[in-house]
Amino acid sequence: MTWLRSLSPVLLMVFAILLSPGARAEASPGDLEQARAFIVDLSERAVAILKDPAIDAAQRQQQVSDLIREGMWMKYVSRFVLGRFWRTATKPQRREFAAVFEQFILSELSKRLVGYTDQHIEVGKATAAGKRDILVDAAVVGDDGQPIALQWRVRLVKGHYKVIDLAVENISMAIEKRAEFSALADKSGVDGLIETLKTKVAQNNAQSGVPTPPPANPETI
Repeated sequence: MTWLRSLSPVLLMVFAILLSPGARAEASPGDLEQARAFIVDLSERAVAILKDPAIDAAQRQQQVSDLIREGMWMKYVSRFVLGRFWRTATKPQRREFAAVFEQFILSELSKRLVGYTDQHIEVGKATAAGKRDILVDAAVVGDDGQPIALQWRVRLVKGHYKVIDLAVENISMAIEKRAEFSALADKSGVDGLIETLKTKVAQNNAQSGVPTPPPANPETI
């Protein structure tokens, strides 16, 4: 796997997972263009942060973390990736998992930010996906010219477009993490999963040399 391919989780987590209840009519051409513009904006802002030589590693981590939180509904992300264990988890467990999961995502990002060079994102077309979602195609292109296919699933959340999933070369982040976490929770329970994620956060922070920002507000879970 090339460095570009190892970087794809960074971009994946920059534009992560959200959801909103309710149904709406199939996306109009205007909806498609707005969803595509949303992805273009996030892509450009993320790449600008990652390439800015004037900011240090800690500042870069904080700015990208803020960008992730802006476009990510952590409450839904946590619930989805925890899968069936969300129903049996206590409220304190849900809150702690949500907080640790957010730190896990951000620490994974920091670990991969080291050595970022000249990758950029090319955003393609947007197409309707059912009554509520819009798929936006894109590709990560690096020095070697070998593109990595991306596809964002975008949904309107309280008047703002958000990403509810991202597939990297046809592999869904949301589904992949749900399967991984379910296996861990099956083996060790929700508390064991939380402790495993805490350990991974500590390991990632040691590798990147940049502490992960604290979780936003787990009390809202």
